Amino acid sequence: MSDEAEPNVPVGRAVVTFARSWQALAAVRSLGRRGVEVIAADEYRLTPGALSRFSSDSFVYPSPATDPDGFAAAIDEAIDRFAPSTGPPLVVLPVHRETYELAQRRERFGDRAVMPIAPSDRIEQVRDKARLVELARQLEIAVPATWMPESSDEIDSIAGQVELPAVVKMRTGSAGVGLEYVDERRELETAFEAIRREHRLAPGRLPIVQQRVAGADYCVGCLFDHGQVRASFTYRNIRTLTEGGPGVVRRTVSAPAAEAAAHRLLEALEWHGAAELDFVWTGEEADEPYLIEVNPRLFSGLFQAIASGLDLPWLLYRLAVDGEIETQGRPQLGVQTETPLLGLLATLREAAESDLSLEDLGSAWAEAKRSLASGEWGEAWNGLLASLDSGLDVEGRLDLLRRLVEERQETLSELMASKDPTAAIGLLYPLAVFLRHGEISTGLLVGATAGEEGEGGGDGS
Repeated sequence: MSDEAEPNVPVGRAVVTFARSWQALAAVRSLGRRGVEVIAADEYRLTPGALSRFSSDSFVYPSPATDPDGFAAAIDEAIDRFAPSTGPPLVVLPVHRETYELAQRRERFGDRAVMPIAPSDRIEQVRDKARLVELARQLEIAVPATWMPESSDEIDSIAGQVELPAVVKMRTGSAGVGLEYVDERRELETAFEAIRREHRLAPGRLPIVQQRVAGADYCVGCLFDHGQVRASFTYRNIRTLTEGGPGVVRRTVSAPAAEAAAHRLLEALEWHGAAELDFVWTGEEADEPYLIEVNPRLFSGLFQAIASGLDLPWLLYRLAVDGEIETQGRPQLGVQTETPLLGLLATLREAAESDLSLEDLGSAWAEAKRSLASGEWGEAWNGLLASLDSGLDVEGRLDLLRRLVEERQETLSELMASKDPTAAIGLLYPLAVFLRHGEISTGLLVGATAGEEGEGGGDGS
C-alpha cells in the first residue's frame, strides 16, 4: 500500500463521512495518497480521518440519527463549498448510517455531487432483516429458521416452535445493538420485551427471532456497477470484541459458496456501489453458508480489502467519476488485520480462556466478561489483569506472551499501516467516550443509543 499518488490521474475532491471510524480512515488514506483532496466529516472534530495527513480539510455536521434534516443541510452546504468549478465532480462517500439518510434525499443534491450508493428502496430491502429473509428465500439462499412476531403476545404462541439456541434482534440493528441470545424458552419473551422497550419499537418494526446456526463469521465484501459485480472478496472474523459484535481481527479467505450467494442476491437487486454480506458457515464444502445480514454501504472490513489488494475506496471513487469500472482480479489470501486496541483486547480475552488458563483464571475471566458485556470496560480490564496475575505461573506467562507476539507479527493494524502518525490522535474519541460515560460499547462508538436502530458490524460481522 504505497503512499505515493498515482501518475496521470485527474485530481478531484471527495467528502468522506463518519470520519471517527477506521473504515473512513482507510478511505481517506486510499484517496489521499492518490492525489484526491479529501474532506473528512463527522459529528466530532478530533477523528482519525480529520487528523490524517491525507485529508485536506474537515467539517462537523449534526447527528444523522437525531437530526437527519440538519445533517442533510450540512452536506448541502459542504457541496456548495467544496464542489470544484472544473475537473472531476465532487464525490460524496458516506460510510455509515449517513448512507441511508443521503439515499433518501438524493434528489435534494441533484447533479452537484456524485454519490455512488444504491437507491433508497434497494437499501431498505436488505437493511430490514425481515425483508431480507423473504428475499433470500425467494432466491433460494440459505437463511436460519426465522420467526417474525407481529405483537408481544405472539411470542408465547411461537415459543414452542423456536429452535434453540436462538437470537432475538432488531430488524435493522447491528454491531451487537438490539441483539440478545437465548438458550432457554423462558428467556425468549424477556429478551423480546427488553429490546422492544429499550429501542421503543413500534408495531411493524418489532424484533425478529432466528435460530442460531453453527459456524464462523464469513463476510463477503462487494463492489457492484449497476448490477454487475466488479470486485469481491471474503474475510473471516478470527475474533470479535463481544459475542455478536463486529470483528476486530480478520483474515482474507476463500469462500466461493458464500460469494456466489452474495452475488446472486445483489445481482437480483441490480445493486450499485459497495455492500457487505454476513454469513455463518462451518467452512465445510458440504454445508451451505447461512446469510445473516447485509450492510448496504462501506463496511468495517474496508482496510482488510485494501490490505488484500482490492482498494475498494479508490475503485468506488473511480466508479463515481467515470461512471463504470472494470472487473478486478482476486484478492491475496491469508492477509490478517486488526482494529487498533480492540484487536489486542480480544486476543487477550481468547488467551485467558485458552488451555493456558487455570481454573481460577477461567472463573476470574468469566466475571470480567460479564463486565465487558455490560459495557464496563474498566472493570473488565482490571479483572483481566488480575486474573492473569493470579492465574498464570511465570512459564505460562512467557508462553502466552510468545504466542501473542508471534501471532501479531503478521497482523496489520488499521491505524499504523500507513505513515500517518497524527491519525493516532483519533484514539481520543473512544477514550473521551469512556471518560464521559464510564463505559465503552459498540453502540456508543457507532452512535447507536436507546430509541434508535443502530448500525455497525452485525451479529455475523
